[in-house]
Amino acid sequence: MKYSAGFIGTGNMGGALALAVYKSDKNIALCDSNADKVNALKKVLKNAENVNINYFAS
Repeated sequence: MKYSAGFIGTGNMGGALALAVYKSDKNIALCDSNADKVNALKKVLKNAENVNINYFAS
């Protein structure tokens, strides 16, 4: 699957950028070292099943 955008880090800045891109294009990938941040952003995103949501252990 090809994504139009990817974000490493879903905190304050990365989360805001991901949300802005997600509003116009649902085909994005997310990655963060903190699963809680990824899950919090996932709750904000509508239809989050269209987003590739990953996290990695630091």
